[in-house]
Amino acid sequence: MSSTDYHSMSNKDLLDLVEQGEMQKNSNLHTEFMRRMDEYGTSYENTPEDIARWKADVAISAQRIQQER
Repeated sequence: MSSTDYHSMSNKDLLDLVEQGEMQKNSNLHTEFMRRMDEYGTSYENTPEDIARWKADVAISAQRIQQER
């Protein structure tokens, strides 16, 4: 187990670790990531409503990325 304080990390630093595959190795990172998803309302269940919400969120994110370019 890591003694890293994931709770005090920025969202970017936390996401960088997740993208590097660290979440599979460290349950504390997984716990903090899931807590933030719940906090920001970005966790999704396998329900028709959440699938529709996820698709809408992905479309909004893609649109933002296009606008930034």
